[in-house]
Amino acid sequence: MNILLVGSNSTLGSATKQTLKDCARLKTADRNGGDIKCDLIQADGSYTITEDFDCMIVFSSVFASETAQDIYDAVKINTLGIVGLTKAALGRIKHIIYISSISASYQPDHKYYNAYSISKRHTEEWLQFFCKKFAICLSIIRPTQIYDKFEHSKKHQPLLYAIIESAANGQAFKLASSQNVFRNYIYVEDVAEVIKRVAIKQTTGTFECAYPRSQTIQEIVETAGKVFGTNIKMELLPGSSEIIQFPEEFDNSLFDLIDYRPSTSLAEGISQIRCVRGGIR
Repeated sequence: MNILLVGSNSTLGSATKQTLKDCARLKTADRNGGDIKCDLIQADGSYTITEDFDCMIVFSSVFASETAQDIYDAVKINTLGIVGLTKAALGRIKHIIYISSISASYQPDHKYYNAYSISKRHTEEWLQFFCKKFAICLSIIRPTQIYDKFEHSKKHQPLLYAIIESAANGQAFKLASSQNVFRNYIYVEDVAEVIKRVAIKQTTGTFECAYPRSQTIQEIVETAGKVFGTNIKMELLPGSSEIIQFPEEFDNSLFDLIDYRPSTSLAEGISQIRCVRGGIR
């Protein structure tokens, strides 16, 4: 199987590359380096793809903030850039796997509805139209909150890593909320395994990708405390900046189709982080 990885230097892209390396012939397309130079900010698709691939997996995206330039870049890279990419790949690719985000499902009244979530949803819709028109197999995967043992995900998952930091230091975790809300964190290597199986089985459709069990912040704090041996407590701090509730359950029908369920518990994932850190800091 020949697979092209677009954005393979990302945390998830790197993990997927490791997962696929023994079962596929891999090539990469990245802005810096890679077998094919591919800068998605060139929305005209001026780069070329001259080889045939069974599958193209697209990880690339930018996480926009709320400045006008960031919003513009999110549209140009996350949506128009991928439009140009698929145009360049037309006739060369049999199957596209697009790594979207659970935020693509957010509605305008959601607190985290922003340029990133809008661009992800628009890209999904465009790819569905394009792939149907040109008879390309399409898989859209919407992971929840991805974390990793090397803490590359800290910028995007500040709550989880703040809890881990409190546990490592033996300090109570203070949560700006009046309620004990749910979160769903999924280990990066589990997501990589899901992607690998979707590629091998050519499982098409739009799928959520969540850890089978969500946990409350209280449970996450207790888990981190046990891993670090500090047994820290959580303090609720009601206020105007309260964090929002996330769903307790997700549609995990994909896992039955690929005969795999994410297996790395949050305790195991945090233990991996502790090992990489070399113990309690």
